Amino acid sequence: MALSKRLTHLSVLIWVFILVSPVSAQVSKVDREKGRKMLTDIVQMIRKHYYDPHFHGADLDALSKEADEKISQAPTIAAMFAAIADLLRNLNDSHTYFLPPQPVTYRHQWEMQSIGDKCYVVWIEPGSEAEVKGLKLGDQVSAGETIGIVYCADPAAAADAARRIQASYHIGDQPLANPPKLVKEIINE
Repeated sequence: MALSKRLTHLSVLIWVFILVSPVSAQVSKVDREKGRKMLTDIVQMIRKHYYDPHFHGADLDALSKEADEKISQAPTIAAMFAAIADLLRNLNDSHTYFLPPQPVTYRHQWEMQSIGDKCYVVWIEPGSEAEVKGLKLGDQVSAGETIGIVYCADPAAAADAARRIQASYHIGDQPLANPPKLVKEIINE
């Protein structure tokens, strides 16, 4: 595969055991903390970079406290985002607004399925790199094998992606105390 830029990529390992969070209607503790961190970062950026040091007369501390309380009571992630958006809306500035992060989806060029106590390739995208490199239907996938590559513009972005991949795996509300190594290597090309 020819790339016009030098890229850094991560080889992501698969671990064939429980690594996914159960689906829940409630906001997890981890998600709530992410919402609070987002709020804190935004308030710090406003304090540091906002053009009006008086915030159009708004009490930024009170707005921040109100948003934090809304986040602590939010029944959904969307409600947490709405609390942050309300804080910015109360600045009465049409140029300052909140765009919530969009979910990132990644579709592998192939799919696997557990059959008995083993995992097998059950679908391959026709013409994909996976097919070109010789992946075949019925191939067995074992723990520790590379299942995906993440391309990044530079080593710092790769390190950040590795940190986010590792942090994304948790069971229930709690991150794993000793999560398995998910990033095999960072390669500069």
